[in-house]
Parts: sequence; C-alpha cells; structure tokens
Amino acid sequence: WQTIKLFLPQSATKTPIPWTDEGKNATMHCSHTKGALYLQMYWFQQLPGEAMKQIVFTQVNIKPDYEPNFSEEKFSVNKPDAESGTLTVMKVKKTDEGLYFCGVAQHSDKTTHGRLTKTPAQHHNCTNLSTLTEGETAASQNAQ
Repeated sequence: WQTIKLFLPQSATKTPIPWTDEGKNATMHCSHTKGALYLQMYWFQQLPGEAMKQIVFTQVNIKPDYEPNFSEEKFSVNKPDAESGTLTVMKVKKTDEGLYFCGVAQHSDKTTHGRLTKTPAQHHNCTNLSTLTEGETAASQNAQ
C-alpha cells in the first residue's frame, strides 16, 4: 500500500487520501470559497525530511506551468473553474509518499475587452538606509 497524505489551506476543503495501491493514480481535489477572483491555483509537494516544493501553477483556460523536475506525465492537473481543481499523481510509487498542498491566489492581471494585460511590478530604490538597534524605532532615529 502507498500512503499519500493531503493537507490544504484553511479556506479550502480537503479530501484526505489515506492510501492507494502502488502503480495506480491518486487524485486530490481542492476547492475554496474565497470567490472567483482567486482563480490561480498552486500545488506543492513535501517529501519526508525535505522542504516544500512547488509542483505546478494552474489557472482556468491557461496551460499549466510546471516547475523544473516536475512533469505533466507524472502530475496531471485539472482546473475546471476558479474555485476548484485537482492534482493527479500518476502511477504512484513509494517515492511519491509525502504531503501535498493546494494554495490559491487572487488574479492580479486586469482584463480589457477579452485581452489580458499584465500589470508591471513597482520597484523602488532605497536610499539612506541605517541599522536600528534593539528597542529603537525608525521614528526615534529620525528625530535625532
């Protein structure tokens, strides 16, 4: 038997998968109630003793964006609507055992007549940087 544990963020519903036979596919479902603007979905994997790694980013009607070392052949995703999605681990092996997480994010692009325009990131240059000592605030330092 192969154990795959699934934990999802607070605002998502979770479907625990206690086990599946080695060699079979294991599908995990993720859904949330944050609203349709939270249409971006991220899937993560944490293997025993390792840091959490992002597997894939997905969004409705957009090709999934897989991280290096993760492939569609092994991790299939489906995003039918803004508030739900699935991750299927194909042909489960012992090395797939771990925790799988789902996360959602609010859509940050703006739509104009059916076209998407990415909002550019705002960058600020920092000048006059100084180090604060313990118990000191920026306001008290600026008053000197």
